[in-house]
Amino acid sequence: MKKLISLTMAVLMLMTIAIAALAESTASSPIAQTIDSCGTLLFKTDNVTLKGGVELSLDGNWFKTAEVTCQQEGYNSCIDLKVKSLRKNGKTKDSGYTVFDQNGAVHLVEVINPGVYQTTAAVKNNTVLRGSAKTELLLSLLRALGNQAEAFVGDKAVTVTKAENGGQEIQLKLDSAKPEILDQALTLLLQFTGERFFNVNSDDIFDHTGNFSDYITVSRAILYTTKAVSVQNAEITVKLDEKGELESIAGSGAVKLTSVKGEEHLLEGKFNMDVSERGTTKAEAFDAEKHAAKKAQ
Repeated sequence: MKKLISLTMAVLMLMTIAIAALAESTASSPIAQTIDSCGTLLFKTDNVTLKGGVELSLDGNWFKTAEVTCQQEGYNSCIDLKVKSLRKNGKTKDSGYTVFDQNGAVHLVEVINPGVYQTTAAVKNNTVLRGSAKTELLLSLLRALGNQAEAFVGDKAVTVTKAENGGQEIQLKLDSAKPEILDQALTLLLQFTGERFFNVNSDDIFDHTGNFSDYITVSRAILYTTKAVSVQNAEITVKLDEKGELESIAGSGAVKLTSVKGEEHLLEGKFNMDVSERGTTKAEAFDAEKHAAKKAQ
């Protein structure tokens, strides 16, 4: 389960770069619509399929590649995750999980050992991510950045074109010449991700050692040692359909991470996500007999 949470952190990190950068670029209708579309997709949509991937490197060294498919059908969902990670011994490891959530009953099946599974209970949720007062506040902050964008950057950073299906394609290029408030918003979002998925209290960050080498994974090292995040560059393409709903988002980006000890690291990544089957998704259900048979073999 921790690897699933680790991937979620990575995807949210890159999505944050994308959404925050878009919020900064301009207050025009397509950008504002993109921010709202992303928020609606993640926190308010109860039937949708997401397929995507992410590749991450730290200081020029690759450490994780992942592919994920998420099917949300009301209070039922299925998340299929495949991960390739760099271990401390220099070897790579293939891992992942398939997680079935059926009305709060969660069944987790391992990729490495498909006959091994566990069942737990969870709070029932009918959206891709659980919304909260804090997520609403963070989205409002991004909208506020968008409303003040013209004072931050010029209009050459973003290109909006009409698509054949009546939708829009938005292309964004961003460099390190951006307002400090954007980096502060991104840092807050990273801390929120740590609190939501890793139970990392950002108030305790300064109580930890601040050494990357003290943590078993790069993801945890980032969460437990980073006190500030700064966007270095981003190139993002967003596609909206004729209704203004998100069809896909893809791109690459880099952020500088500053630790509590002043140490700096460069986190780079490229990502993609496609949205499909809105309103028609059928989430794969957990088959107890099938997995019991595998376990018995």
